[in-house]
Amino acid sequence: MVATHLSTEQIRSRWNDLAEANAFLRDIARQRQENPASDLISAMLQARDNDGHRIDPGAVIRHSLSLIAAGFDTTATLIAHVVLLLTESDQLGALKAELLAHRKCD
Repeated sequence: MVATHLSTEQIRSRWNDLAEANAFLRDIARQRQENPASDLISAMLQARDNDGHRIDPGAVIRHSLSLIAAGFDTTATLIAHVVLLLTESDQLGALKAELLAHRKCD
């Protein structure tokens, strides 16, 4: 068993959120199978491997969820690092001075 700081209700809520995201992407995948568009989900659904087989729609949904999570994690980490840089160095003062200088020029 994995130890967590989340309550049972919070865990249940996160599973419900994941189920909703999965249902949302299933609907999009179903729509894109019927009417492909110029987007990544359509491209994944139309792609074929070397043997001519298409990617399973369930795999497309899983890949899509992974891409969303990866994008979120990357953005959150970048923001955290910028905040850390600005608060733990003299960079915040330099940034404020630069912004004020630009404001005076406009």
